[in-house]
Amino acid sequence: MVNWFRKSFTLYLVLCISGGIGLLIACAHKFGSSESLINAVLFIVVFSVLFSIWALTSVTISNLYAAKLAKNIYRILYDECNPIGFIDAYKKICDRSKKAGLISRASKTTALLNLSTGYLMKGNYLEGKRILDSIVVDGEKDFRHKKARAMINAFYYNNLVLCYIQMNDLHRAEAALENMRLSLENPKLPQKQYKRFSEFYIEKKLGLKMVHGNYDGTQEVFEASLGRAREKLNKVAVNYMLGNIYLHHNDIIKAKSAFDYAIQNGNLTVYVDLAKKILSQMPGNTSD
Repeated sequence: MVNWFRKSFTLYLVLCISGGIGLLIACAHKFGSSESLINAVLFIVVFSVLFSIWALTSVTISNLYAAKLAKNIYRILYDECNPIGFIDAYKKICDRSKKAGLISRASKTTALLNLSTGYLMKGNYLEGKRILDSIVVDGEKDFRHKKARAMINAFYYNNLVLCYIQMNDLHRAEAALENMRLSLENPKLPQKQYKRFSEFYIEKKLGLKMVHGNYDGTQEVFEASLGRAREKLNKVAVNYMLGNIYLHHNDIIKAKSAFDYAIQNGNLTVYVDLAKKILSQMPGNTSD
């Protein structure tokens, strides 16, 4: 993640160079007073060991800084509901990923998946699908870490299901949902990610049922999801789904309230236009 941002990569270089110079001076002071072969060997060994430790420390510090920068970008979408700003940020990261040879495949793929999320939340499903089509998750080339591949597979199929549902390609949505289910069975998937994507899986499975006209059990699940939601984007998305559920059950007051929440809080996300469209067709509409 260090290479995602110019600032974090610059911090890494500064730490390595400044620390390396300091260690070089210290080792020279300790072992440079004698011209013996033993002192020369000790100088090389001690400097190499200490610099390796410092380099790893520098990576850790820079990764923490990069994670903070990534969290700030995360908030643009999930707290501010601003997919445009999110897309702009991840476009820069993806462009940087193409140029920087040191960025791992897992990091590049994660950046692309985040970019696809931005387009899906904006409502540009074709561009989101184009990006997803550029990602290989089940090819012969494996990621360096199996844990990373497990997380990426769950992330990928989660986005793919949403994309196909919104494009009304229900056959492919069902197939992607089954692949998402299989990805959740991977024992390498961290527990935190398993819990997160399992909830997404259930919501998308019910979303597909709703498209087919089956609303059984959906209200309870999405009301529970709303109770767990912390980020504004998740609250907006769940309220939009609940609006559809309440409308199906002819609970007009609750439906309007849920759609109003999506409109008032959804900012630049697709849920605003979707909710407005439905709300405008409801009796007694007072929405702008």
